Amino acid sequence: YAFFFGPEDKAMLITNWKPVKIIVTSMKMMKTAKDILIGSKLGYNANPSSILATVLPAACKSCGGSILDPVHRMLRGSDKIFSEHELLKPSLNLRIAVLTSVLYYYRFQATFHIAEEAILLWSACVLVAIGILSVLLEHSVNPFVNIELFGYRLLMLGSSEQGDGDKRVKQD
Repeated sequence: YAFFFGPEDKAMLITNWKPVKIIVTSMKMMKTAKDILIGSKLGYNANPSSILATVLPAACKSCGGSILDPVHRMLRGSDKIFSEHELLKPSLNLRIAVLTSVLYYYRFQATFHIAEEAILLWSACVLVAIGILSVLLEHSVNPFVNIELFGYRLLMLGSSEQGDGDKRVKQD
């Protein structure tokens, strides 16, 4: 309401102020951590024998808008249905949601004995810290870059363009 009817974009100026942005981002990331727990419980109760049934509802609940966006585009008749899909270029929130829901699955299976609240606290702290760093640095922070580059080099038996772009030397 304040965005549409506020005087002279004062609401936008307030929300672009860094302390307010940090508070809003922190609340959003805590809600995301809670959504991962709810989605994991929902999936595990539906099918306790499948890890995929635990991971998918948690991922959809935490990053649902970006995962279901191609369905919305298709229903609207947009020609850019598969231009950028969350599963092809996973965001950091989706990666953390998958890791956390796998932890919840093994916790529900009683493979290890960690309280749900401890996993919830861990995921909330990680998400909030990354969210705050993204706001302060004004760009997205991805702590998985080194792991992904190592996996790419190991599995693809070569080097990625992004990782070795500065090491290439023009040969005659």
